[in-house]
Amino acid sequence: SSGINAEYGVFKQVTNYECARGAPDCVAWRAVMLFEEVSLANDDCTGDTPSALCVNATTLLEKNGDGKPIAKDQILPKLFELGKKVDPADFDNLNNIRNAVVSYVCSKEASHCSELTRFITLENLLESEIAKEKENAENAKVKP
Repeated sequence: SSGINAEYGVFKQVTNYECARGAPDCVAWRAVMLFEEVSLANDDCTGDTPSALCVNATTLLEKNGDGKPIAKDQILPKLFELGKKVDPADFDNLNNIRNAVVSYVCSKEASHCSELTRFITLENLLESEIAKEKENAENAKVKP
């Protein structure tokens, strides 16, 4: 729907902003964006003919990895791992922007509000998993 497109445009704009300002986590933002796009498309990138999203993900990972080819079954796990470099506080800030977009869209197109809310919930769930894994990894480093 137009509401989902507007909301997802926010994520893309924030990612573009992070990259345009030369943020060190630019690649991580792109990884999260691709992880969400692939996941929300119910694609696991293991099919015989890769989707355009999976091709983009493979290119991102190979350019920012050791240069070795990425196995199909490693695309999503590696995007997830790379996405852990995004500061979890940035997800909170992104959610503040998203909530404003949801409020605006719901005031204009009430019939699309529940669909948009479900989409936001799925995005937030994926980002929460990334943030939680990052926190768990950092806590594991602290323990002797």
